[in-house]
Amino acid sequence: MPASARIESLGLGLSESTKGRREDQNCADFVLTEPQVRAFFAQSREVTWREIHDSEDLGFAPCLVTGRLVFEDGQQVRFAINPFLVATLSYSDDSTRLLACEGACSQSVLGPP
Repeated sequence: MPASARIESLGLGLSESTKGRREDQNCADFVLTEPQVRAFFAQSREVTWREIHDSEDLGFAPCLVTGRLVFEDGQQVRFAINPFLVATLSYSDDSTRLLACEGACSQSVLGPP
């Protein structure tokens, strides 16, 4: 993520499959600040669905930190980061990318365990 990119509409969200269910109450503990989101994008790597599925450290969760990246050229990309530090990036052409943050990246974003 270029340093010139802006982060907008940073907030909390839930995956569509869990809205209104009991898991909603457990999501208040997962919050990322703008500096943490910037650290995530600076150090994360692109992953595949298969890598997430096969990993013991990566996964999906109902709690999300959501927002929008806005680049100098005006391009906007929506993002959702879960507590496993896996992000889905959604582009205007309906394409998506998955990013993950593990090991030293995770410690940089969340701090030491």
